Amino acid sequence: MNIKKIIAIALSFMLTAFCFAGCSNDEEGEPEAESSYTGILTKVKLGMPVSKILALQPDNVELMYESDTVLWSVNSDIDLMEINGVITDDAYNYVDNPIITYTFKTNKGDTEMTLKSYMSEVHGVIDREVAEKYFEDKAKELQAKHGVEPIKSVTGTENVDYTVTNKYKFNCTSYDLTFTMDLEYETINGVEGYYGSMFSIEVKEKEVKTEVTVDSSDSKE
Repeated sequence: MNIKKIIAIALSFMLTAFCFAGCSNDEEGEPEAESSYTGILTKVKLGMPVSKILALQPDNVELMYESDTVLWSVNSDIDLMEINGVITDDAYNYVDNPIITYTFKTNKGDTEMTLKSYMSEVHGVIDREVAEKYFEDKAKELQAKHGVEPIKSVTGTENVDYTVTNKYKFNCTSYDLTFTMDLEYETINGVEGYYGSMFSIEVKEKEVKTEVTVDSSDSKE
């Protein structure tokens, strides 16, 4: 487990009381489908300067540097924490460690870095059936919201690999959105099998290829 996840686990305990704090405000965010989420991620936009991202952070959230261009925070104000409402109520099913990671870029002439991508993620242990149903339902919600039919992919082989990764990729006009679920082979309360261990949503601007103008005029004299 890397240092980011260790710090996140510790901080997530302190933020438990704020799990749904951002879902009760009246500010209008992006167009919604089934979700009623109106938290910080509805206000984050690709291309935002780093100063604006800093200003959006609530008082109880600290942004930390992973590198010169990557900032992250433990922040339970993300829509993926809604999983708490669908998992079984027992000691062996849970989600925590809510993390938002912001990746920036610097363009020539810019006075400060601008947002290139952002990702929210949660970790935990969830019964496979519950995890897979949430994954499919959330994918349909994202499809309705973004108006794009996703492409699904699976990496890893059951009963061979300990982790099987499922992804839905939404190829939108100016950005790509990737919704991911990891199934990890574990023994929970004496029962071996694959359990939901991680969900993430990443929004990333499309790479813009530099166009080269070709002079087709006849330069011969």
